[in-house]
Amino acid sequence: MAEEKPSMAEPQGFVVVFTTAVHLTIADPDVFERVTGPNGDDWRKQLYNLHTRDDVLEHLAYNCVANDVRNASLLDGWADLPKKAVQMHRLEPFYDVDQIYADSPRPSREAADE
Repeated sequence: MAEEKPSMAEPQGFVVVFTTAVHLTIADPDVFERVTGPNGDDWRKQLYNLHTRDDVLEHLAYNCVANDVRNASLLDGWADLPKKAVQMHRLEPFYDVDQIYADSPRPSREAADE
């Protein structure tokens, strides 16, 4: 007689919210100017929907964390910059867990930011 396998438990969903920090050194004002300056509309049509200095900083920091990019010259829209125009480094510790949510409903981004 074959042994009966135990039934699988219901899958559970989890959302882990964590904070990470990136230090950016901007050595060339053109990093912002090409986005926020007079040619910004043309730049946005071809590349990213960024409008402000903070949008640029968030985009750069995101790429540092998510894609392990260390300088902006590796990104479309900034590839013509010298490597030292933007330096990006994740700060240690790499991240701190803020909250863990079990199961649904999944919190909105706004709720997670509070």
